[in-house]
Amino acid sequence: MKKVSIKLASIFLLSILMISCDWNDDVQQQTYDYSYGISIFVNNGKVGVTSVRNKNDAISTEYWIDSVKTDSATFTDLLPANSFYRTSINKNYIASSIFRKSDNSVVVYGFTRLENLNPYNHMMYYKDNVKVKLDTTAIGMISAAAVTDNKTVFAGYFGESAQSPSGNYLLPTKPFYWDGTSYTKLPMPSGVSYFNGMSCIYIEGDDVYTSPKINFPMYWKNTEAVILSPLEGEVTQIKVVGTDVYAVGYYQKQSSSSIYTACYWKNGTITELEEGAFAYGIFIDGSDVYVTGAIGIYAASYKACYWKNGERVMLKNN
Repeated sequence: MKKVSIKLASIFLLSILMISCDWNDDVQQQTYDYSYGISIFVNNGKVGVTSVRNKNDAISTEYWIDSVKTDSATFTDLLPANSFYRTSINKNYIASSIFRKSDNSVVVYGFTRLENLNPYNHMMYYKDNVKVKLDTTAIGMISAAAVTDNKTVFAGYFGESAQSPSGNYLLPTKPFYWDGTSYTKLPMPSGVSYFNGMSCIYIEGDDVYTSPKINFPMYWKNTEAVILSPLEGEVTQIKVVGTDVYAVGYYQKQSSSSIYTACYWKNGTITELEEGAFAYGIFIDGSDVYVTGAIGIYAASYKACYWKNGERVMLKNN
């Protein structure tokens, strides 16, 4: 059941959960409403957070400035240079990442979350709403991008067709990053029991940092694996500030537990934020560390929040 639990905990959480049923003459599904933060930044003292909200199967992105809801245009105007934020899926199952370069130009990359065997969905992405198909017949997915002024690098995986009782599906097999010209295949460390795709990517100078969705938190610096814990968990975002490497995510403190702890690692040293919680985004503002995610033990109980230096702030819906 570890594989199921960690997929439910991931930044791209598309499954719809049945909360409970009342058995009278008919079976009735109760309403549900859950949310979790996926990106955070700070600009001129204002804290911007994007969160995913699922209210009775309606999935949307919410935008917050200092814990007050706003619109996407106002939110993007606040985005500082050399930063980005992520959104939930839209009606076409495209999740986006919005980047602001140092010249204040904005570029939007979109990635399909329909992981199936349809060739239309393979090895492609969207740039400013225009589809870009890679020149390859391989099957697989492009999952995320990292953007600087003069470079864009993508994280993804090659896959193969596999069978299940419900039919064929796309099975991720080999992780890679792609610089627009060549693929760099990433070696799996020992002890990996499953691979569910790629979580994130980050560029700092000539170095590329990527993280997979596997059974323990780790990342690659270029092709070198950095293991953060042998326990169940995941890295959901990486950020480099100077010589410091921050990896945010969550892990299980005890292998026998099903409760995750939101946390981040700075140069491999862990800082725990809260048990019964998940973390998906991080931003460093001077000496302050901001992390966004959710409190909750399972997806349907998630409530979006962020932590400033470990102090939690809830993002409350009306």
